[in-house]
Amino acid sequence: MWILRNIIPVIFLFHTILCMGQHLESPADPKAQKRWIKQTAKEIQHDQRLLDTEEIMPEITDIPEYQSTSYRITAKSLIRCSNDDILVIQPHSSHQDEKIGDVSIAVTGSGKVWVNYSHICGGIIHFKNYDTALPTSSADFFQRFKGEDDHGKDGWVRWKKFGNR
Repeated sequence: MWILRNIIPVIFLFHTILCMGQHLESPADPKAQKRWIKQTAKEIQHDQRLLDTEEIMPEITDIPEYQSTSYRITAKSLIRCSNDDILVIQPHSSHQDEKIGDVSIAVTGSGKVWVNYSHICGGIIHFKNYDTALPTSSADFFQRFKGEDDHGKDGWVRWKKFGNR
């Protein structure tokens, strides 16, 4: 009985601390993050098989109380907008390398680079808009589709000539 009352709660507490610790924000190394963004953007921009990237389809919810359009991204993915603009999104989770942290980059068909610093949980990020309209263009996507924790943040930010954020 002593074990049940004393040891098991300690084990449970230790397990909880370990699991929750994965979601505590440890600051990324800005230099490592910037290097990853530059390298990944250049790889995507110079990829001759860009259109072979897996195209993902949105999940659309349309019920009277709730509407949304969401893209669930787990790896490099292509999104095609209604005007045939394309963008390729590559996420990076802090679980892969905490120095780089949680960051997603998107490269448009014209080579413009955008960055989003939303949390990537378990290797998954959702970019969501709260209506059922598909993105009409890449610019429309960056303006309307946000990561789940973008509230109060910048959302998608244009990465100009590989400069600072």
